Amino acid sequence: MTLAEDILSRFPVRKSGEEKQQFLKWAQQRLAEWGWRCRIEENGRAPQRNLVVGQPDTAPLLIVAHYDTPARKLLPNLILLRPVWFALYQLVNIAALLVLPALVFAALWRLTTDARLNLWGFVLSYLALLLLQQRGVANRHNHNASSGMIAALCAARALPPELRGRVAFLFTDHGECGHQGGKSWCKAHPQAQYTRFTLELGCLGVGEELSLISTSLARKSRGFGALSRLAEAQNPRALRGAGATPVGGDFRSFKCGAHLLYTQRKKGIGEFVPSLHTSGDTQLNEENLDTVTSLITALARRMGPESQEEES
Repeated sequence: MTLAEDILSRFPVRKSGEEKQQFLKWAQQRLAEWGWRCRIEENGRAPQRNLVVGQPDTAPLLIVAHYDTPARKLLPNLILLRPVWFALYQLVNIAALLVLPALVFAALWRLTTDARLNLWGFVLSYLALLLLQQRGVANRHNHNASSGMIAALCAARALPPELRGRVAFLFTDHGECGHQGGKSWCKAHPQAQYTRFTLELGCLGVGEELSLISTSLARKSRGFGALSRLAEAQNPRALRGAGATPVGGDFRSFKCGAHLLYTQRKKGIGEFVPSLHTSGDTQLNEENLDTVTSLITALARRMGPESQEEES
């Protein structure tokens, strides 16, 4: 049984406090067996339980992935990298969420002409739907949604001892609820937030093309340049910069943050990630995880002081 199969069979859902606690306990045991020092940090007012591996305040490379899983959504969380399609799909989501409140409004209007009551019915039903999108019934199928976290664990296991001082890992809480874990950790670690090349591992389980989203400061960093060259050396078409895409993630909380994900491509639409937060999220290509593990290991070698001297 591979590491991915083991995690998905043991912890298919990591949404409630108990489910996440069980996963964190298991992850800490595995990481200790692989020779890593790790700790749980509780950050923020409503504490976010983030798992910190290695020394992120000194390591030049920080790998980030969220470990929680989402609630079921009314519509799939379709990640579209082109800004126009991204915006249009957000409008579709808003329109879909307005259908039930509109029906409630119409039903109340048949019962009473009290405009204030009808308005409250519309607003409350809309807010209830929004809450269900974040805190509702857990999605039971999370293969691609879990792939970033699994890839980070694969990389932690594979890194040789001589490279482990160059890399740290951060597994964040509530990545599916506004990226609260990453935001609260950054507030507690401003130096790491501003000075480390931070690579978030996103959805890596489905797709044939690696896409890289980044902040403007990250694109000027040595880590970003090294990652781009390594990916292009493997496959000249492997890595595509997504440009000014509005896609979010924990990486947005880091001034030098980038987001790596596998995407599919369709003519006219561009790069996209399908089937997230639905019962259709049942695929995970472990060859993709192997590729990312190799990239992180090679990137760690490029982040050492001797590599910096060679580049200069």
